[in-house]
Amino acid sequence: MPPDRKKSMSEEEKLYETYALKLYEALVSGKGLNGLLTTALYIFNNPILIADNGFKVLAHIEPSGFEDTLWKQIVQNGYYPHDYLKVVVDDDDLYASVFSSNPPRVLSDTASPNKYLCKVIKVNGKPVGFATCVEHGRVFTPLDIRLFDLFCKIVGVELRAENAAGQSHTERYEYIICEMLSGSVNKDFPEERIKLAGLKLMSNYYILVANDAKIRRDNQMEYYKQIFERVLPSSYCVVYHNSLVLLLNQKHRKKLPEKTLADINRLLESFDLFAGLSHRFSCILEIDSHYKQACEAVDIGRKLHEGRQRLYKYEDILCYHLIKAAQQAEDLKIFCHPKLLDIIEYDTEYKTNYAMTAYVYFSSNRNPAQAAKKLNVHRNTIDYRIKRLEELFDLDFNNNDIVFSFELSFRILRFLAVPPFD
Repeated sequence: MPPDRKKSMSEEEKLYETYALKLYEALVSGKGLNGLLTTALYIFNNPILIADNGFKVLAHIEPSGFEDTLWKQIVQNGYYPHDYLKVVVDDDDLYASVFSSNPPRVLSDTASPNKYLCKVIKVNGKPVGFATCVEHGRVFTPLDIRLFDLFCKIVGVELRAENAAGQSHTERYEYIICEMLSGSVNKDFPEERIKLAGLKLMSNYYILVANDAKIRRDNQMEYYKQIFERVLPSSYCVVYHNSLVLLLNQKHRKKLPEKTLADINRLLESFDLFAGLSHRFSCILEIDSHYKQACEAVDIGRKLHEGRQRLYKYEDILCYHLIKAAQQAEDLKIFCHPKLLDIIEYDTEYKTNYAMTAYVYFSSNRNPAQAAKKLNVHRNTIDYRIKRLEELFDLDFNNNDIVFSFELSFRILRFLAVPPFD
């Protein structure tokens, strides 16, 4: 006869089966996450917190007498503080330990005063959040690690039941926005689908596309998404092609308020992102073309300004987008005024700086005083150089056609990064 399993079972295995049974009983009791956490507190005798992919607190429990500043800040705000998250999401090794599919590990970081167990929570194989158990009441044991692994799996089962309706609602509006962004809908796209998706649209929109050169992790992007939606409550945000895409919603036809722009800049700075802002539009089915505008704005803006600002408006980039489009068909230099190219050659040969003087003069709306200030020279110097340019190259900077041609040429050469405009 085989040996009696119960009699040969180690003490740890007996405890594991006992506590595992309690966790399963909590799951089927119908008491939800709170019921599971109450049982988990009995098992681990340590504070436990469950959060979603956006680092929003779903539920928590702690033993009486537990005092911890970071913990208090998290549970009171309902979110992990951004300063702490920068430590977590920017540490590749720590992030991989938390969000891998491996068993829980005892972790520590520079921003947390205590060690902790942490493990990703999955629903239908997809990561939806994580659970954390702080080492406070007693030191973790190998049995704790095994039981916490089981606890996280059981929480995933509970979340699948609890969040099915809310999650499908979110997926509906995100799916329909992504569908419209792809340009796969036509003018007959039914408004009923938009309403059923839960989109509460007004009548005037902007598209904001935020990204950078890095490939951001799913959880990181989900966190940014939730923060943007919280700070800009009338917006809808989706993660699309590893960028954050915001549909900014407003009733009036005016420009976005300065406060909104300031809030956007603050978030971009905080998350080390860059963004492009489309023209305003009023037909929601034009979302795909305005998405492309925002993409061009951030791509061209970063190229021209070398990351010196965070937000680029398409209205300021429009001319460069036209130049970029023309580049696909022609050598752009053929559109430059030939005398400007002569000026650049003259500067190279005689070590002068007439081309840059003319560029600053035109970018200052042909105001000699402003140009002098930018170049840190006397105004008389600007007057002399402009007059000398007109004499040397037979130019008239009061001629509107020449002014237009030079301004276009400056933009082309700047776009091509031709010296001295590189």
